Amino acid sequence: MSLLSLPDWADLPNTPVTYPATYLAIAGERGLDTRALLQTAGLDPALVDDLGGRISLRRFLVLLEALLDATDDTGLAIEASLRMPLTAHGSMGYALLCADRPRTAIDILNRFWSLRGRGICFRHEEHDTRHVFVFETELVLPERLRQLMLEATTLSFCQGVQFLLGPEPLQGEVCFDFPAGAHVDRLRPRCPPLRHQQPRTCVVLHDTERFERRLLTANPEGLQQALSQCERELALLGELASARPLLARARAEMLLTATGYPSPAELARRLHLSLRTLRRQLLQQGSGYQHLLDEARHRDALQLLASPQPEIARIAGLLGYREPANFTRAFRQWTGQTPSAFRAQALADHTRR
Repeated sequence: MSLLSLPDWADLPNTPVTYPATYLAIAGERGLDTRALLQTAGLDPALVDDLGGRISLRRFLVLLEALLDATDDTGLAIEASLRMPLTAHGSMGYALLCADRPRTAIDILNRFWSLRGRGICFRHEEHDTRHVFVFETELVLPERLRQLMLEATTLSFCQGVQFLLGPEPLQGEVCFDFPAGAHVDRLRPRCPPLRHQQPRTCVVLHDTERFERRLLTANPEGLQQALSQCERELALLGELASARPLLARARAEMLLTATGYPSPAELARRLHLSLRTLRRQLLQQGSGYQHLLDEARHRDALQLLASPQPEIARIAGLLGYREPANFTRAFRQWTGQTPSAFRAQALADHTRR
């Protein structure tokens, strides 16, 4: 796979070798030819052996797709994430480990996420009774790669939170905006409660009191050292690593209102860009207005169908479809189900809970 539509920054060495090395270890345990996988991805084995090194996100994604082709096991992401302790995330992981409280750890993630999470956007929302951590892909990817990256990131995040908060099980759930794969039942006992075909991919935690406690691993001196190293790494990555990607900003503006979604011209105005510049920069990041619109429609359709009202024809109109049949066709492409079948399943699941 060439992944030709990726932006230029995906060719920079911004992905820690720790991550591909974990997947390669799993591949080796399954009897796969890891050297052949590395060759497919255009990676020198000596480079991957240097666990302090970095490779480009493009090479990492090509390696993951080669691994998926060789195993046809989409559960690799969950398997890999369960093997990664906080220390697998370098200086940022060590800073999280040394934080005095969970709130400090959240601030560290917000500040330094781009050091380890490039390719995935991270956002924290705090509500009265819960914390919500939202994860979105920065790139337009083949669906199985998008799902793999989201599963790996969210479940690795959960594992880190569990370690920081202590052995008592987390009170919450992990939501994904895609259907459950065949691997989920096999791995479900090792993961937090999982929910699929939700409006967005996020981790919802109700442990609000635990977020106020002092962490047993708190280490002020170690924290300062780790934060200094994070700052140095961020400086080395440059503006590209620290700037909020245009794609994430554009997605945040694609909100459904009484008049529908923002038009291309309105979106450009909100982002303080000319329409031509917006189109060019979205193209450079492997996206476009229609793709953003489809993503927003998919997200909002799932949310609207999760309740018994409004009628499906009304939802189609709200989302900008002139004919309900066009909405049904699009929804089937997104989820493999009709809107009515999805609603019936969602309401049945809610009743069982």
